[in-house]
Amino acid sequence: MDTTNKDIIESINNIIKIIRSKRYCETNMFHADVQELSIGDLQVLGHLTKNDSIAVGEIAAYAQVKMPTITAIINKLENLGYAKRTHAKDDRRKVFVSISDKGQKIMASHGDKTARYLERILADFTKPEREKIAKLLHEVQTVVSGAEQ
Repeated sequence: MDTTNKDIIESINNIIKIIRSKRYCETNMFHADVQELSIGDLQVLGHLTKNDSIAVGEIAAYAQVKMPTITAIINKLENLGYAKRTHAKDDRRKVFVSISDKGQKIMASHGDKTARYLERILADFTKPEREKIAKLLHEVQTVVSGAEQ
């Protein structure tokens, strides 16, 4: 592996570690309104905001976790009032989850705060640098998306 690839991999891993650290989340992106939620909880809530009502198994596949793990996340979200479960009328074994009004509000607030935080970070870069970053991130996203399929 060449030095450039090593540097890129190290930088990506460091960014991921920083973002996942509890201290970073508490001080920068996740304010008091979502401190009770883990990154996994927020990932599931974010997915629920984009889907009307979704089967538990589909949520587990999206989050790339096993059924017991997604069940625990959904239990937590439901107990906090952020999500609600319904059963299929034709087969009560089929369980669907949707985001509640409270969940929609918390995600909208969290999204706004995250956007403001990212704006502060990006303000440290010039317009040409931001354009370059946007282009490169889009290219990386395209490659990663293709690798998933």
